[in-house]
Amino acid sequence: MKKWILAAMTFAAVALAAAGVRTEESRPQQPAGQKPVLYLVATAHLDTQWNWTVQDSIRQFVPATFFDNFKLFERFPHYVFTFEGAIHYMWFKEHYPEAWPTLQKYVARDRWRLAGSWITPPIRTCPRPSR
Repeated sequence: MKKWILAAMTFAAVALAAAGVRTEESRPQQPAGQKPVLYLVATAHLDTQWNWTVQDSIRQFVPATFFDNFKLFERFPHYVFTFEGAIHYMWFKEHYPEAWPTLQKYVARDRWRLAGSWITPPIRTCPRPSR
């Protein structure tokens, strides 16, 4: 790669990173004596077809992911969940239509958050060949 392209890409990366950095002055101040709050959002990664078939996913793993989280919403009032993979939503709507309004209710209440834009999310931890 030409040096000027590499330099331009490095400059752009640094400029973009710097644009998102907050200084101490711009950071919201926490009231004195108040403890910091840590927010956690639950998630699940479902491999559509790994050590099982697509039919197993539709029959067992997709409904378990949805219905188990529905129970957690009822049990814990501040529980929030995010899930990825459009195909999982498509299968759930097609094969469990009676539960689709329940999902819509939790999405509308901002407790179930849609994530990702993949039909089925890739495994990001796979090593790649070196260049």
